[in-house]
Amino acid sequence: MNAAHGRLKTLVVFDHWSWLLFVAWFTVATVLNALGSSAGAAVTYWGIVAVLVDNVMRLVLLAAHFELEKKSTYLGLTVVLILAMIASILFQLWVH
Repeated sequence: MNAAHGRLKTLVVFDHWSWLLFVAWFTVATVLNALGSSAGAAVTYWGIVAVLVDNVMRLVLLAAHFELEKKSTYLGLTVVLILAMIASILFQLWVH
């Protein structure tokens, strides 16, 4: 098995588990919000942060499959997502 195939298999496994995790996470958040729990908003917010982190990891894994020009574009998108995540967290802390 070559390295590219191994990375692709890792990406597929990562996608399956992250998808199941997010479905469970947002199901819990929906139930908490429906029950009027104040924890529902926090669970939803951190679920959004987790989605951002998941997308960053996916971009890093995908970047390994591309040539140098496309790889720099994907890594640039990764940096933008990280900055957006940090800005979002700082904004939420400032609001509260």
